[in-house]
Amino acid sequence: MKKTNLNKELKVERAKLNHLIEEAMGNNKLKLQDEEILKQSRKVDALVDKIQKENDKRKKSRGDSR
Repeated sequence: MKKTNLNKELKVERAKLNHLIEEAMGNNKLKLQDEEILKQSRKVDALVDKIQKENDKRKKSRGDSR
């Protein structure tokens, strides 16, 4: 259940990030240091990391070596 919630949250946060980037590109103001984009990108990165750790934990508990 937790994995599903994390995947849903990741989908929402990625959509927000994509929207911010598209908006910045449309306004010709895309900058690598754009704080809002960087903040959202860090959220997405953290969620991906959480999901990966959950997957690794499940594999370990099952003895799965894939």
